[in-house]
Amino acid sequence: MHLIYEVTPEDNGRTALELLRQRLKFSAAAAKRVRLHGQLLCNGQPIRMIDPVSAGSRLDIIHEAPEQECDINFPPQVGDIRLLWQDAAFLIVDKPAGMLTHPNYVGETHNLLSLLNPGLHPVTRLDRDTSGLIILARNAYIHSCFTQKPMEKYYLGIIHGQLPADSGCIDLPIGRAEGSIIERRVRADGRPSLTEYQVLADCQAPSGSRLQLVRFHLLTGRTHQIRVHCAAWGHPLAGDTLYGHTEVTRTAEDIKLDRQALHAWTLQLQHPLTGQGIACRSGLPQDMRQLLASCQLSFKPAAPNPTALVTDQLTIT
Repeated sequence: MHLIYEVTPEDNGRTALELLRQRLKFSAAAAKRVRLHGQLLCNGQPIRMIDPVSAGSRLDIIHEAPEQECDINFPPQVGDIRLLWQDAAFLIVDKPAGMLTHPNYVGETHNLLSLLNPGLHPVTRLDRDTSGLIILARNAYIHSCFTQKPMEKYYLGIIHGQLPADSGCIDLPIGRAEGSIIERRVRADGRPSLTEYQVLADCQAPSGSRLQLVRFHLLTGRTHQIRVHCAAWGHPLAGDTLYGHTEVTRTAEDIKLDRQALHAWTLQLQHPLTGQGIACRSGLPQDMRQLLASCQLSFKPAAPNPTALVTDQLTIT
């Protein structure tokens, strides 16, 4: 990516590195990538990161070598992956359940990056068996810019049992489970973790199990946060074999679904370069719809339609 920055009078005498970090919001890693793999020019001449620049000068920042960027124009559908947004900066894709975000070993191919382009940089990630929206930056600079912008993430999930109120907030610290690199647990020395929830519908499953359709709003972004919080309150996600029912206690609905009933439903964000407001939504996948269709649904009167999104910003559906 090629960026141009006109040095202002307020910037006079600052180093190029200071401008990259403070004005253009480069991370330390992104600035290092410019130094190692890109180019930094002042009025057409190469300069070092530690060199001061003068007001009125033009900085040209070539962020990384062309082969390290992904400038492909993708079709609307790539296999089971649906593209909801793409421009020169990033993509928003709808990931199906059962697919990794990135490979976890050499040669693994059933993942977003291998199927789309290995040069993409995941800004958000989902567990293999969680479906829904993921943001993929086209280069490391855009990835870095996203860390400077606010983002709202909403999920839809189907849980066992009945939450104590129709809406509320789960405030429980989360840390790594002892002896595991995957599992997380609620623990006193864990990191602060907040999940807002709103019950959208009550369900009576054919097996007799009580289920609820819940909208979750992540206020923090811990690994497995929704799954851990629901399990800690005694209401694990349907189908969750890591934090939910055991093989002995699993219900017919758990077995039929065969994955945790969790879907990354809505993203609300600012474009990392233009500041434009963007709201993107992915409808419930077929397996979760079928589970709800098999139950006697009773929607909460005050709850919004879970397939509707109202915003005064740009909306992509």
